[in-house]
Amino acid sequence: MLSAAIIYHHDNTGSLLHRTLTLSESTIPLILHENVHDIDQPKLRLTAQERFYVNRRFIVNQWRQNEYSAILKFMWGYDDFLEYQASDQKLVYAHRPHVFLQEEQAANLWDPLSWPHIVCITNTLEEINTLNQPYLNNDSGNLGWAVVQGYMQEAMAQVRNLYKDKVIEVPFSHLFDKNLFIQQVKRIDTALKLDLNYQLVDELWTNWHNDTQSEQGNQLEMKNLKKPNRIGHEYGDPAKPAWIWSTWGSDSEYKQQVLDNLSASFCGAKWYNATIWLGSGMTTSCHHPPAHLVESDKVRANPRLLHNTDQKKADRAMMQAGERPPGCEYCWKIEDMERDAVSDRVYKSKIYAPEDLIAAKNLPADEDVNLKTLEIAFDRTCQFACSYCNPAFSTTWVKDIRNGPYENLISDGRNHFTHKHDSAQLYKITESNPYVDAFFDWWETDLHKTLSELRITGGEPLMSGHTWKLIDWFKNNPGRTKTSLAINSNLGFEQEKLEQLLESTEGLELDIYTSNESIGSQAEYIRDGLDWEQWLGNLQYLIESKKVRALHVMNTINALCLETLPEFLDVMLDYKNRYGADFPNFTLNILRFPSFQSPLVLPDDIRMHHCDRLQAWLDTNGHNANIQNHERNHLKRLIDYLDVVKTPHSDSFEMPRLHNDFKQFYSQYDQRRNKNFTKTFPSLAEWYNGL
Repeated sequence: MLSAAIIYHHDNTGSLLHRTLTLSESTIPLILHENVHDIDQPKLRLTAQERFYVNRRFIVNQWRQNEYSAILKFMWGYDDFLEYQASDQKLVYAHRPHVFLQEEQAANLWDPLSWPHIVCITNTLEEINTLNQPYLNNDSGNLGWAVVQGYMQEAMAQVRNLYKDKVIEVPFSHLFDKNLFIQQVKRIDTALKLDLNYQLVDELWTNWHNDTQSEQGNQLEMKNLKKPNRIGHEYGDPAKPAWIWSTWGSDSEYKQQVLDNLSASFCGAKWYNATIWLGSGMTTSCHHPPAHLVESDKVRANPRLLHNTDQKKADRAMMQAGERPPGCEYCWKIEDMERDAVSDRVYKSKIYAPEDLIAAKNLPADEDVNLKTLEIAFDRTCQFACSYCNPAFSTTWVKDIRNGPYENLISDGRNHFTHKHDSAQLYKITESNPYVDAFFDWWETDLHKTLSELRITGGEPLMSGHTWKLIDWFKNNPGRTKTSLAINSNLGFEQEKLEQLLESTEGLELDIYTSNESIGSQAEYIRDGLDWEQWLGNLQYLIESKKVRALHVMNTINALCLETLPEFLDVMLDYKNRYGADFPNFTLNILRFPSFQSPLVLPDDIRMHHCDRLQAWLDTNGHNANIQNHERNHLKRLIDYLDVVKTPHSDSFEMPRLHNDFKQFYSQYDQRRNKNFTKTFPSLAEWYNGL
C-alpha cells in the first residue's frame, strides 16, 4: 500500500530519508529532479531494480494539468507545459526496493492526489546560497538545481494549498544532525504509521553520514562558498539573470538582494498595483499612501489614467532615484525601526517577476504602465460601520453621521467623523459613472490580458451590482482571461449569499479576503454589524466548500483588538491545522488612521503587556508548519512596532490630543451604537475612565 511520496530536487538527502522510511517495507515514491545521465552516479545509491524512468511527456499527458500544476512546478520549476513536452529529460521514479513496475502499472500508481501524504524536504535561504554554488557553472544541460530551488517557495505554497494537511515538511538542515533527523522521522512515522525500527534508522543515518563526509566535493563542505546575487538560467536567454530571491529565501534578504539593488526605496507596487475607488475617482498604489483624485474629463479619453496619474509618476521618479516618496511613510517607519523588520514594499514587490521589476526601474517615469494586480471598489455600499472606518467607505456610517457629527475631536482623525463624505460617492447608483465606465473600457482592451489578479473591495462588494456584472463577464467569457478573481467580504450574510457567489464563480480561480482581529463581543464592538458566530460559520462554510483557492483574513491592528488578538490567532491556527496553511492565512496590518485608534495610544505598561503576550504566542506556535513565513514576519513586525515606535505617523498630534479623541469618540460611539466600552474591554476600563 502506498504510504506517501517524498518530493525533493536533490538526490543525497532525499535518498537518505527515502531509504529510512522504506525500512518499513511500505511503497513510497521518491521524486527527484535529475538529468538522465545523473541517474547512474554512485551518490544516488539506488539500484536498477529500485528505479523506474518515466518520460516527462508521459507524465504531463497522464496528469490533468490544472490539478497537478503545483506538483509539476515543485519538481521542475517550470510554468510552461510546452517546455515540459519539448524536453527529452527523464524523471527518476524510485519505489520500494526490489519492486519493478511496468509503465502501465506506474500510470496507475502515479496519481498524486491519491497519495495519503506528501513529504517535502525544504531549505532555508542560507542553505540554498551555499548548496547551489557548485551548480552555477553547470554546463551538462541540466536545469541547474539552484534555479529550480528559486521557484520552491511559490511552488511550496501551491503544494500546501493543493494537499493541505497531507503535507509533511522536513527542514533540510535537520537531516544532517542525527537527533533532529530521528525526531523528524518519528514525526513522519506517527503520521504514516510505519512502525520503524529505530536501531536500524540510527545505523542507516550513521553509515550515510560517514559515507557522505568522505565524498570528494561533498556539498556539506560549504564554508568557503561565495554567496551569489543572481544566477544564469540555462533555458531561454542566458543573458537574462534568474533571481532566486524573488520566490525563495527570507523576506529581509529579498529586500537586500533584489529591491535595494534596484534602489533604496524601490517598490514594484508603484508601477504594477493599484487600489481604485471608482465611486469617488480616487486612486493609490496600495492601501498605505493617501489616495488622490483622477481627473474625470481626462479618464474618459485615457482609461489608463485610473492608475497612471501625475502623482504616481512623480513617486516613480523618486523611487528610481532612491528617494522616499512621503506618501509611503508607513513602510519607511517600519524600516527605520533599526531592527530587521520587513515593510510591505517587500510583500508588494516579490509577487512580480524580477524582470518586470528591472523593466520598471528602467522605464521613463512618465510612461503609462498596465497593471498586473488591481483592487477596485465600485461604491461604498456596506451593512457594517466598523469603528476605524468612516462614511467614505460605508453607507451605514453615512446613516450614523446623518444624526450629526462626532464632536470635540481635535486630532488629525477628526474629519473622518464630522461629515458624510459625499465626495466618496460622486454619482448616484442610477447615474453613469465615468470612472466605472473607464474601468470596464480598460478591462476590455488591456486589463483582462495583463492582470494576474483582480480584487474587488468596497464597501461590501457583494452588495454592488457592478460586482455581479463583472462576475458575469468571467462566466460568459471562459478562457478569455487568465486573471484570477478575489473578493473582499465582511461575510456578514446568510449562507445563501455565499452559495450564490460560489455558484456564480464555479470554475474560476477565486480567493476570498475577509477581516477580523479579535473575538466575540470585542469583535462585534470594533466591527459594528458583525455577528461573531455568523462570521465563523461562514468562514468554515467557505473552507469546507473547497471552491476557493485560498481564504485570507486581514487583521487591522488597533488599540482595542490587542486584548483578544492572541485568542483570535488561536482560532486561525486551529483552522490551519485542520484545513491547511491557506485556510485561512492571515496578515497583520497596523492601523495608522485615525491615529487616535492606533495601538500606540495605549499606555506603555498595557502596550508592553500585549507585546509580551504576542511574543509568547509566537514562541509557542511559530514553528508550526502551517504558520507561513509572511505570518511570522508580520507578528515579529507588530511586536517590534509596539516596542519601538512612539507615534502613529509623523504628522500626528501629541499624545494628549490623541487621548482626548479616543475618549470623545468612543463615548459618542457607545451612545450612538448602544454599546458599552468599559464592559466590553474591562482591562482598559481604569485607563479609559481616567482619560
